[in-house]
This record gives sequence, structure tokens and C-alpha cells, in this order.
Amino acid sequence: MTSQSLPARTILILFVALVATKLALLAVDPLPRVFLGDTASYLHAAATGWVPPDRSYAYPLFIRFVAEGAGSLMPLLLAQSMLGAIVALIVLRVLTSSFGLDARVAASIAFAFALGPEQLFYERMIMAEAVSLFALAAMLAAGFAYVRDGRLAWLPCIALCGALAAAFRISVLPFVLGFAALPVVVRFLAAWSWSPRAMLRTALHGIVALGLCSVAQSGVRTWYDAQFDQDDEYRTDYSAHGGFFRLSLVLPLVQPDDIEAVGLAPDFLERVKPGWNDYRARELQLWGEDTFIALMRKEHGDPVANRMARKLASRALRHDPLQLFVLGAWTLGDYFDDPLATSRLHDDMGERSPTRDEADYIMRWWGFDATGIGQRDSLSKTWFEAGAPWLVFCLFALVPLALATLATGWRDRRGASMLLAVASLGLFLGHALFSAIVSYRYLHPFPLFVVLNLGAIAANLVTRRARQSPERDAGQPR
Repeated sequence: MTSQSLPARTILILFVALVATKLALLAVDPLPRVFLGDTASYLHAAATGWVPPDRSYAYPLFIRFVAEGAGSLMPLLLAQSMLGAIVALIVLRVLTSSFGLDARVAASIAFAFALGPEQLFYERMIMAEAVSLFALAAMLAAGFAYVRDGRLAWLPCIALCGALAAAFRISVLPFVLGFAALPVVVRFLAAWSWSPRAMLRTALHGIVALGLCSVAQSGVRTWYDAQFDQDDEYRTDYSAHGGFFRLSLVLPLVQPDDIEAVGLAPDFLERVKPGWNDYRARELQLWGEDTFIALMRKEHGDPVANRMARKLASRALRHDPLQLFVLGAWTLGDYFDDPLATSRLHDDMGERSPTRDEADYIMRWWGFDATGIGQRDSLSKTWFEAGAPWLVFCLFALVPLALATLATGWRDRRGASMLLAVASLGLFLGHALFSAIVSYRYLHPFPLFVVLNLGAIAANLVTRRARQSPERDAGQPR
């Protein structure tokens, strides 16, 4: 048995239970959480229509859609909680339909996932994580559906959901791009049919998948560019400061010869404070004052400096692309540097309170008193802090779990197991290569993949045991 068809009544019961639990917890812990300055930018953009040059504009539009006119942030917390419940249903659907896991076991896993520390915390955080994860989970569900039945109609769903996930959280873009044609390739490899018809069909579907992904991602960039019309000199990407983000990621790889090649003054590096090429200072160089990037912006203005940064990042990466793996390994190792990791955890928990002016602004527009919010405890904040080791476990356990999924499902459930395993490896690799800091916030998608792998392994082992029992019985002498 490779799948289970769940009655609509079962799904409805679980959804009602999830919603009731989410609402009860929200009644006990209704305090919104903020991460400054991202939250301030999102709320300001939602209230005024201002387009952030360095953050998602899709999320402010979501805030405006669900909370405008309410004079409160509660509708936003409700919406994000409902999306969390839907993601849990996606976990149930994937585990039962693609892996044949017992419905009761799958429902228990989905329910436990819905109560995870990262889920409850980011459903209350005024950040894009909860919405982006919903789009990412929907993309995954469409991918598994394609592997099951091969219907072309799933490919636009994959492209659209992936574009939405990246529009809300640009950090998932490498994963989204890598996933675009993966279900098509996996279905072909799982069937292992080299007939001309199968190969032609795979090629056509692969071209469609990549084309739809390209169109969807180009649409996001074009849409953003149309919104960000303050300066015609800008060449926007997924954000108007895309070049700065790229440069900060590879800044330690920049060589002195690169400086003049992109138009910076020969003595530029002499005027930058020491430490600009420290791998741990990459985020500081992006946001700090009197840094490498800040000096570029001061001397050349944002539009020109952003183009220089894009060129400089490309040159730096061409020197030795493998060094990006070294930078990633160093950053992953920092999760075991207790002082650094603890500092980053408290930062991700939103312990920077707004200034008086910021608090007054939030109160005026959204009816929420954010004074001293960084030091105010809540159930979700305490749960998130306690769950930090779980998030680190998910990061480092995902690769061995993915390999175990592939190994246990290779004979009986090759397509679904291969898709989940490769997608999990891609998520880990994307984080390792493109995350410049220790960040528990960036680990938000990992528990979803971990619980899917755990459920898949359990289902695969049950199926293997059921298959081996008749084989053993057949071998017994009569």
C-alpha cells in the first residue's frame, strides 16, 4: 500500500482541532512579538505604502490585507495561526498520500508540528516567516502530487507557490529555484523508463517547469521594480539593495585587485575599518555604519554603489567558488559557540525594544503598545527559547534523516522518498551556503522537513516489514 485516501470528515476533524487549539493558545498568549528593525519597516510599509528597498514588500501588503482598518494586529496573528494550521494539514496529506503512513500516526505528527516552538512563536512575530512557510509547504505538496500522478497542472502550482515563498522571504530563493524541475526529474528516475515516449514527456515537462519558474520569478522582480519607482537609476532585483546583500555574503573573498576593477578608489581599502573581511562580520558590513558597504554607499550613492556591489560579488566568487563552502562550514560551526549562539538567539527573540518614537508610531497606526516589548515575557517566547536546541538539531539532523528516508524507501516508495530526500539536502545546502550568520530565525523551515522525514522513515520501515514477512513465510518449509 503506497498511499491512504483520507475521508474529508477526518481532515475536517483534525483541522477543527488544530484551529481550536491555535485559538485557545492565542487567547492565553495574544502578545505580538517584534524584530527590529524589520518589523518597523513592515508595519510602516503596510500603513503608508512605502516600498522597502531591502526587505519584502509582499509581507506589508499581506499585513494591510488582513489587518488594515482593524486598528489592531490581532487579525494578523489570527491569519498567521490559521496558515500554521493549514501547514500541519499539508504534513498530514503528504505523509498519508505519498508515504502511506497510518492516518492516526500522521495526525499525531502533524498536531505535534503545529505546536512546535518555532510555529507558535512566528505566528505571533510580525515577520514574514509564517506566511512564507505556508507557500513553501504548498509548493512541496504540489511537488509530491506531481510525483504521484504526473499531471501537468501541478507545475504551475509549484512555480506560483515558489514565487510567493521567495517574495515573502528571499532567503528561500535558492531552494525554490532548485526545486522547480525536481519533481519532474524524480518521477522520471523513479520510473526508470528509457522509452522514447517517457523521455520526451519528461523533457517537455521539465522545460515547462523551468519556464514557469522563470516566468513566476521574473514576474516577482518586475512587480517589485514597478513598485519601487523612487529612483530610475535603480536596477532592482528581488530588492533594491540586492547587490549589497550579494556582496555581504562573499565579502571575505574580495581581493585588492577587485577594488579598482569595479570603479572604487585605489585607496578604498585603506579607509575601511579593519575586520571588513572577517566571516563573522558579514551581516555587520551590510547593516552597520562606517563599514565597507556603508562607505561605498556614502561615496557613490545607493544606485551606483549597488551596481558596483553586484559586480564586486561576482568577481570575488569567481576567484575560488569553493571558498563559499568554507565560509558556510565556519558559520555552521558557530552554532556550537555558546556565547555567540546565545547572543543570536536573544536577538532573534526580539529583545530589542522600539524607541519611544517607534512605539508611539506603532500605537498610533496599529493600536499596540510596544513599549519595552523586548523585555516582556510570553508563552511563545519562553517556548521558543526552550526549543532552540530543537532547531539546531533539525539543522544538523536533516541530512542523515534525508539519507535514511532515501535508503528505507528506495524499493517501495522511491519517487516520494527521493523527492523528500533531495529537497531536504537542498534546504540544508542552501542554508549552509547562503546564510552569513548564526540565526535561529533562518532555521524556521527545518522542523517541517524533519517531521516529514521522520514520518516517511516510519512509513517506509512499516512497509518494508510488511513486505518481508510474507517473504520469510514463503521460505519456511511446509
